[in-house]
Amino acid sequence: MTDIKNNLEAAVSDMAFRLWEEEHKHPPKASDAESFLVLVAACREALSGKKASKGYNLAKMVGESPHKG
Repeated sequence: MTDIKNNLEAAVSDMAFRLWEEEHKHPPKASDAESFLVLVAACREALSGKKASKGYNLAKMVGESPHKG
């Protein structure tokens, strides 16, 4: 069970990291730690299948998308 939990945590962190890089075009910096951890928590809740304990504003967490026109 521990391996499954560790793999899930790694997948969640990887998902958050990829989302961050897609929006910011660079990996999270030390100054981004708090925002990145909130994004990780939002990803974890999204994958859990449960209703979110609080509302997350993903656009605010990762920044405005450069793809919006």
